[in-house]
Amino acid sequence: MITKKSLLLALSLGIIAVLYQVDVATTRWEAEDFGIISAPSLQMWKFLTNSDSVEKWFHWVSHLRSLDSRPLTVGKRYEALYKIPIVGDYALALQIVEYIPQRRIVLQSDSLLKPRFTLEVTPVDESHSKLRFKLMFRRNSALFRCTLGPLLWFLSSQRLRHSLFLVKMLFPA
Repeated sequence: MITKKSLLLALSLGIIAVLYQVDVATTRWEAEDFGIISAPSLQMWKFLTNSDSVEKWFHWVSHLRSLDSRPLTVGKRYEALYKIPIVGDYALALQIVEYIPQRRIVLQSDSLLKPRFTLEVTPVDESHSKLRFKLMFRRNSALFRCTLGPLLWFLSSQRLRHSLFLVKMLFPA
């Protein structure tokens, strides 16, 4: 005999399975922020792409280290260490997937959430640059987009805004 509880459980699991299988656009919960920084674009680029300075302006990462000795180019690999409360350190393997020298770099990972981080520096004039950060998670299931997507978008937006603020403080006018 089927009880109401078992029927409700089966229906819930069926809905979760369908939501997991349905693909949706990954750009909906893409966090992005930009600002004008009082620094020449080349100086800004050198600072932001130096793996020893990342933890100064991006507090999610406690340490970023290169896994190979190649210069900045597509395919270069990094390991980012994150400090997660209660859990401790979490290592994330990242790889450069797009690179335009002194202009744009895109790092992504194939970990659980599949993050993709874009950093873009554009010259405004000789002493100012436009800095743009973008972070998206490439999970495209409707289940992820309806549950974790909005929460991660909110947290990512806050972190990117904070990182932009830190960079502005490091390059005062």
